[in-house]
Amino acid sequence: MDIAKKLYLELTAKQRAIATYAAMNRGDQAEVDRLIGRAPRRSGHGLAILGLGQAMDAYNHIVSKATRDFLLATGKAMAAASFCEGWVSAGGATDNEQYQKNCQAAEALSLMSENRAGEIEAARQAAWEWCENNDVPVDFFSGPLCFIPLQKNNGDGVKSPINSEFLTIMRSVFNGIKLT
Repeated sequence: MDIAKKLYLELTAKQRAIATYAAMNRGDQAEVDRLIGRAPRRSGHGLAILGLGQAMDAYNHIVSKATRDFLLATGKAMAAASFCEGWVSAGGATDNEQYQKNCQAAEALSLMSENRAGEIEAARQAAWEWCENNDVPVDFFSGPLCFIPLQKNNGDGVKSPINSEFLTIMRSVFNGIKLT
């Protein structure tokens, strides 16, 4: 028997899934084909590969949606706050109805933006924990297969507050994803 074939046959389901996604992240389609093509049938290897894909898909979907909502809320909050600042700078009365509406909108949208940032952090934390609990390299969620890289913080050392209610939900989503 060819030693390469023997090595491929000896991989556990989780090892095969991790090796497959490592090959996908580096764009090595030939290796992906070998790993999947030499997987023992009816042994859970396919389920492990699908499970890892499911975890990435869940992360991508949830973080992308929360990021989109964060950006929309932040942009609208900034526009409303800019109107209020401009109004006052131009000598407008602060008891004006339009001024009051924009100030209230800026405040509400800022809270919404903060909440979405907390959801993003919660999704990142839950994905990080899932990787650690399943011995999956965290960098899989930072490679080309993930739209928004998994980071422990936003890159400048400042971590947004985590939305604890959303973290509980995200943990339950990831806890349902099994590799074995």
